[in-house]
Amino acid sequence: MDTVNKGEWDRMFVFAPYTALSEIETAIKLKASPAIENARLEERDDINLIVFLNRDNITFAAAVPRSVADFSISKEVQPISRSAAVFKNTGVGSPLILDGKK
Repeated sequence: MDTVNKGEWDRMFVFAPYTALSEIETAIKLKASPAIENARLEERDDINLIVFLNRDNITFAAAVPRSVADFSISKEVQPISRSAAVFKNTGVGSPLILDGKK
């Protein structure tokens, strides 16, 4: 993910379509930023939401169309450290899988 966000961040979260705003806030332990609220993830099935944090601050949030990059993610959202935020492509039309190896 360093190629996607070169800014300051120490962990990230990937949220699947239809995730409620309250679930996002519980996972990141912060109030959602306007960018997160405006994504309206709980109403959509066409995007994943990636939220980057540095310490206790949201540094960047991106709504990623599933047609561009889809993620194979667990229902139980966990933070992904910057060093482990390595995803591999399993083939055309397949979701990106968390690899964790640089």
